[in-house]
Amino acid sequence: MFDSAHNNPPTDSQIQVLMSDWLGNLRLKDEGNYTHSGKGGIKRTDSTDLKDYLVGDVTGLDNLELIKHARGAAKQVVNAVVAGPADVLVGGQGSYQAQDEQGKTIINIATDYFDDNTVAPKKKVGIMLGLAAHEAAHAVYTDNTLSEKALKKEPEQTKQLKHTIWNIIEDERIEYLLGDDRPGLAETLGDTKEHFFKKVSRDLRKEGKLPTEPIPKLLSALTQAVRYPSELTREEVVENFDQMDAIRKALTPYPLTPEGAWKAADRVMDIVRKLAEDEIEKQDQQQGAGGGQQQPQQGQQGGSQGQNQSQQGGQTGSGQQENKQDQGNSSPSGGKKPSKKQVLDAIQKALSTEEGKRVMNAIKKDEQKSSGRNVSSSVCGNSSAMQYVNDDSAECESGGPGSPKTFVFKPRGSADSYNRSLMNVRRYIPAMSKALACKSRDSHYVLHGLPAGKLNTYKLVALKSGNTNIFDKKGSVVCSSASVCMLIDESGSMAGEKLRKAREAAILVNESIARIKNVNFYCYGFTSRRLTVFSENGKTSKWALGGTEAVSGTPTGDAMEMAGKRIRRFTSDPVLMLVLTDGAADDSRWVMEQDKRLRGDGFIVIGVGIQSSYVSVSFKESIVVNDISSFPVDLGKITKGKLDKMLVRQDA
Repeated sequence: MFDSAHNNPPTDSQIQVLMSDWLGNLRLKDEGNYTHSGKGGIKRTDSTDLKDYLVGDVTGLDNLELIKHARGAAKQVVNAVVAGPADVLVGGQGSYQAQDEQGKTIINIATDYFDDNTVAPKKKVGIMLGLAAHEAAHAVYTDNTLSEKALKKEPEQTKQLKHTIWNIIEDERIEYLLGDDRPGLAETLGDTKEHFFKKVSRDLRKEGKLPTEPIPKLLSALTQAVRYPSELTREEVVENFDQMDAIRKALTPYPLTPEGAWKAADRVMDIVRKLAEDEIEKQDQQQGAGGGQQQPQQGQQGGSQGQNQSQQGGQTGSGQQENKQDQGNSSPSGGKKPSKKQVLDAIQKALSTEEGKRVMNAIKKDEQKSSGRNVSSSVCGNSSAMQYVNDDSAECESGGPGSPKTFVFKPRGSADSYNRSLMNVRRYIPAMSKALACKSRDSHYVLHGLPAGKLNTYKLVALKSGNTNIFDKKGSVVCSSASVCMLIDESGSMAGEKLRKAREAAILVNESIARIKNVNFYCYGFTSRRLTVFSENGKTSKWALGGTEAVSGTPTGDAMEMAGKRIRRFTSDPVLMLVLTDGAADDSRWVMEQDKRLRGDGFIVIGVGIQSSYVSVSFKESIVVNDISSFPVDLGKITKGKLDKMLVRQDA
């Protein structure tokens, strides 16, 4: 099928064809970027104006605020491409598109590049917008139903390889179509492709050197030629000239339909199989020249099974290629052509080598547009950080420059979970209401026999005897309201039975306070990087407490400080703060300092140990809850009269 590059070396003009944009002139090369923008012509323009329009000034934003702004802009990009309902999420190990159960398009975008300090903030935004445009194009132009059908007949050994080759072709196809349908949005791909050019090129090579094994080397050149042509080197073209020239013929004119992309993948797979077949025959020929019928050594490239082993004849399916040369049924050494199994084994073996794995992993990273760094990233890989970015209602309280200190969420919760817990504690509500009740009601009074006030006509007789105290006074005393705050430890050590008890205790207090006049309820959950607002100023979901979960970390002191500040935004009431925890705080000394500080700010702080007495170490006052039935009684004993003493009363 192919001429030997050594026997017929390519001319400079032939090399130049493969070094140029041979994909049907779909793109324009300009400073390393290939983009297609509009049927009226191909052009490369800077997408800065679009970034400025969608995001505005990002100066001074830390990474997470920048990601949140970029996500909002990415939503606009996606909605401009996808006709139906769509949403954009960020984080995770790669960029992809999918549909939820309601048929809504979900675009997920990787964020690893936000941790790269060498990339300018606006460039990071541009990369995200390009990824959003690319994945939205997949949602519109890619026919996923064809994949199963197209791969069904492919042998298991090469199924993943064929899918990878198809994805290379498909990525370029959808970006071309996007350039036709949405030329303005297609320009956002410029930042993305520019960022990944050298990154993928570096991963395809090791220490700047090309792969040495034939099949990994060809796959590397294929990826460069189709997706990153500015990184394709003359050396790669020369060493893979016959195969690359055949691939050029297989891909021109470039397929612009889903069916065409799969047919092109079939033709490229034939070229790979033919290369594997040629390598087997070459090894057989070398072994024949060196030792007659000697068995080949195990581990040689190509997976030859030896000439003495029974082999099956047959074609490899390369008949679809152009310029096919009739090789006959004999190998150059005079033996039979490699069997289909030999060819498949040779390809599988080539991809399992160190070079093969490296090249396939690099191509996979290109498919996902993610290096995986975000998994271990201190900023973009933090689950709470990504939850904050993806939650439009979430708040962020910064701990200074850099990474925000705490993320604040207001969950919808679960009505089913809430009601199940309520069933377990309903019988204790009267006792808990009594324990938390205080004299916070307004009172009325009438004073008689005063020297001034409202005349009491019944006392006029006393006036004759010289008694002038015949006046009355009616009035009322207005009492300040009070608040109860519960902090729920949601660290990993609280998982299971402890968190269930804590949730039931919080729901019990919530339902009990609803029966008490002028007593308000605040409730928060806390982990190492997250404060969950279950109840605050009457604006959160009733069922929010049904969504408690054990995550990680026990920064109890930080949670006390933050909750105290949030409550003081809404009220100056005296507050009973109950901290429900298993006691193993990460910051015990800070807990003691916050306990003391809050008491000076109108708080009564009580540590509530859930099946743990360790709370007595950090809190001045504490109780232990082993069973929810004893909670109202024990709490009533320790809080008796304390709120009453803190209430403010004044004559109305």
